[in-house]
Parts: sequence; structure tokens; C-alpha cells
Amino acid sequence: MRLTKTQLKILELIYSKGSGTSKETAGQLKLTQQYTSKSITDLKEKGFLEKKGTQYSISSNVHAYYLRNLLLEHPRTNFEEILADSRLDVLMLLFTKRTGKRIRDLSGLSKPLIYKHLRGFLKYGVVVKQGRYYKLNNVLWSELVDFLESCSKYQNVLAYTNLPTVSRVLYETKDLKLFEVPANLKIDEKTATFTAFSVFDKYGIPVRLTHNYFCMPPQKLGINDVFAHAALCSDNMRKRLFTILFYLKNKGLLDIKYIEEKYKLRGYINKINAILKGETIREYPTTEEIKQKAELYDIKY
Repeated sequence: MRLTKTQLKILELIYSKGSGTSKETAGQLKLTQQYTSKSITDLKEKGFLEKKGTQYSISSNVHAYYLRNLLLEHPRTNFEEILADSRLDVLMLLFTKRTGKRIRDLSGLSKPLIYKHLRGFLKYGVVVKQGRYYKLNNVLWSELVDFLESCSKYQNVLAYTNLPTVSRVLYETKDLKLFEVPANLKIDEKTATFTAFSVFDKYGIPVRLTHNYFCMPPQKLGINDVFAHAALCSDNMRKRLFTILFYLKNKGLLDIKYIEEKYKLRGYINKINAILKGETIREYPTTEEIKQKAELYDIKY
């Protein structure tokens, strides 16, 4: 979810007045009515405004309520330097402490832009820096944290409503949802990212699929995430076999410690290593089955 500088000005005006028409708002902000109308429509779709007749006012959504509180409690703060454009993307990643590099990996934004945003956040005390790590300042900016958390929940609700009825959720936490849909259905890539077996071919393991695999929210994925997502989606023998082949093919490129810590997959990886040493584990492919399939993919084993 993003808000432009103009949209923030519109919200500040309407929230402070209580309500307003598109024409009135355009006149007071000295904008064209066409541009204002388009911006207001977008804000309505994002759940910040609702319309009654010709009047627009704050919606009943929780994230709109928290944003109004934030804007009205800090009238002298230039929120364009905190919330506008991709700044909101970065803030949504800072509920837990992260390095600049990790923010770049998750957001897909350029390094100069990320550090420009971080400098602005530090200027207002919105984030705190601990060594190489950045995190939201929960003490000084509790209203902002409330707003960001409510935005995150609202996006999750939208994500559910955008899922096709034939989709199947395979794994879910508050920060990640993995699901599959029949391969003949299309998913809006603005709301989800191909992952797991659907991108194995990029890493030397082409797989014939009856379903495609996605993660929400949309994000930039690396090889560690793709492998971990496949492991988390592996609910049958065939999926586990291909996940093990991926592991064998790309073991030298995988950051096992990162995967174990972030995705809590130490037990799964221990099972893979045990099987590769000849141990038999129920509901997992045998060493011989893995060897036979590995030959087809030119994997040395």
C-alpha cells in the first residue's frame, strides 16, 4: 500500500474538516478536479475514505481511524517525508529490526533510495538505529505503529478476498502466506509473487506442474526463500522429492543458517541430510529414489 504526497494532503484536509466534496478539495489544494477525483477514488479503494452523496469522509476502517489520529496529533510534522510513496513500504518492514541490505532484499528498492528514507526516518525519530539494524521507534511513535499494524491487517484481509475460490493455503503466518492455484488460472502479480516449485526451473530443476505456487505479500525472492517456501509447501512425497533435488543441485548457494533461523526449518533440513546418508524416514523419498531422479537432472550425488 502506498500513499502519494497529494493523497496525504487530501486526507489531511478532509480529516481535519470532517468531510468534503471532490470539487471543494481540488479548489482548496489548487489541483485539477480530474486529478483530485482520481486520487480520492484511489483513497476510497484503499479504505481511507467513504462516500455519502457527493461528500467524502473518513471511512470506518481501523487503519483510516489510526491515520487520522496520527495526522491530527502531529499537525506540525511533514508526513510527506515519513509516509509518502515507497517510504511506507520500508516502514512496514521495520516491525522487527533489519539491516539496510535486508530491507533492500525484501522491498526491491534501490540502495540509495532506502538509505535516503532511513535518514529521513532518523531525522524525525521514527526509527532507531542499533549498530547495522533499524527498527520502528515504538516509544515515541506509538500512533504510527498502530497505523502501520492496522494497514498490515487490512492488506491481509484484501489478500484473502483476492484469492481465487479454488486456491489452497499451504502455510501462513502474520507476515507470509503461501498458496497454490490451478496452473490454468492467472493471479495478479501485484498481489502475489511466484515462488517454490513454480520458479524451480530458474535454478536448474524444471517441474511439470498442475498448480502454481505464490506468496503474499508480493516480494523480491532469493534462492533461500524459494527453497524454504518449497519446503513449507511440501505436503506430499513428490513435492519433498523435488525439494531435496533442489537442495542437492543448489546446496553450495544456499545459506542454511539463514533458512533454519528465518523459516524454522532445521528439523526439515536434518531429515534431508539423514536421508542422503541412507536413513529411511516415513513419508519421505528413499535414497535410491532420489539417486534415480538426480540422474535425470544431471545432479551429482
